[in-house]
Amino acid sequence: MQHSNMVQFKKEVSNTHFFIYRGKQFPFNFNFFRIASNFFIRNEESLFPSKNIQLLDKCDEETIDIDDATIRHFIQYVHQIPIPLQDNNAAILNFLGHKYEINELISCTEDYIASHQSDIVVDLLSIQQNDPKFDTTTYEKIISDNFLKYINEDNILKLKIST
Repeated sequence: MQHSNMVQFKKEVSNTHFFIYRGKQFPFNFNFFRIASNFFIRNEESLFPSKNIQLLDKCDEETIDIDDATIRHFIQYVHQIPIPLQDNNAAILNFLGHKYEINELISCTEDYIASHQSDIVVDLLSIQQNDPKFDTTTYEKIISDNFLKYINEDNILKLKIST
């Protein structure tokens, strides 16, 4: 009779670096990002020596609000841990996917956004409104056609008057 046992490597992969966002540290393992992110691959020599890496540029940090849970989900995604993709985090995760050039994250968030765009249009616009390459026309039309639906959303006040 043949016996078998299931075994699993249980040692956790240690964190090596920290993303810094508004003074808070979010630990992550650089090696996972080196595999997943074209940005990390291209900038490895300048990023690796610094243990603290600004999550966003200072100008983006002033205008884009990211809750702690979404930053942790971003890191978990790259660490190959399943994360929830929801209305409240899809636009930010898409933004971070583009910033750090993580193609798989971009793809899955774009699919989610396409399926739920009327529910997250204000979040998406508030994040992308400073990007001159981003065409806001479609999203502005969705909001104007359904203005009463969006008027009570907190993020509507973060939109520029021109938007």
